[in-house]
Amino acid sequence: MTSQTQQERRQARFALIEKYFESGLTQDKFCEQQQLAYSTFQFWLKKYRQENPDRAKKQQSSDTRFLPLTFTPPKTEPASLVIEYPNGVILHVHGVMEPQLLLQLIQAYGA
Repeated sequence: MTSQTQQERRQARFALIEKYFESGLTQDKFCEQQQLAYSTFQFWLKKYRQENPDRAKKQQSSDTRFLPLTFTPPKTEPASLVIEYPNGVILHVHGVMEPQLLLQLIQAYGA
């Protein structure tokens, strides 16, 4: 009779772990929401992963808690650049310039 109770508890905890995977919450938030001790959750999560390695791996790979990050550089004034060569040539660049064109100008006047 004891083993049946343990089996039922195991199944209930594994169902809770699957509910966590579906929730999209962090482990801390999920435990708080379920009023479950974090250490207890960790114990059952470890058991779940040991007994269901393929399923646990699939759950981890489909975890959607990471969001794409986009970066927009701050708007600034166009850059200004002055290059003075030893031969006396001074190259003034204002605004945006393609790197290839700048390289050609440096090579052409710097020689």
